[in-house]
Amino acid sequence: MQQVIILHGWGNEVQDNWYPWLANKLREKGYNVFVPKLVDKDKPTYQSWRESVLKVAKIDENTIIIGHSLGAVLGLKLAEEFVFDTLITVAGWDYWDRTPEHETFFKTIIDQNKIISNVKNRIVIHSDNDPYVTKILAQDYASRIKAKLVLLPGKGHFATRDGVSEIPEILNLF
Repeated sequence: MQQVIILHGWGNEVQDNWYPWLANKLREKGYNVFVPKLVDKDKPTYQSWRESVLKVAKIDENTIIIGHSLGAVLGLKLAEEFVFDTLITVAGWDYWDRTPEHETFFKTIIDQNKIISNVKNRIVIHSDNDPYVTKILAQDYASRIKAKLVLLPGKGHFATRDGVSEIPEILNLF
């Protein structure tokens, strides 16, 4: 059975936003779904989040990872290390981000070539009105990792506060 790992964003919990909706829909389709509680959600480190994932799931060539916001960055960093089937990032980015809040995820620049080599399918889902990452930055990011770009209108940062509790476009990818 193919497994899906859904990675929540910074400051979020596993029950927030669209994560439970997507997990339930994918389970109905027969996928083995993990939504790990990423520790230190308000002051995350790459190492603590990486360990949170590996405690509940083994990443292999049949794994699909879906990451939201900083969870998308976690997915990219995991893609530098592990070989797996599909990476779907929602409201993510790959540029060198050394802001204090994200610094632990960017000790080194993301290696796009390693991601392209390790992950067969790469999909970037983004909104045309994301308040943190512009449409142009998302297009550039998708290009750098040779990903299919799915640009959706009016979804903000894909959070409940933006009116997003479901993302049916993700299900269309399965």
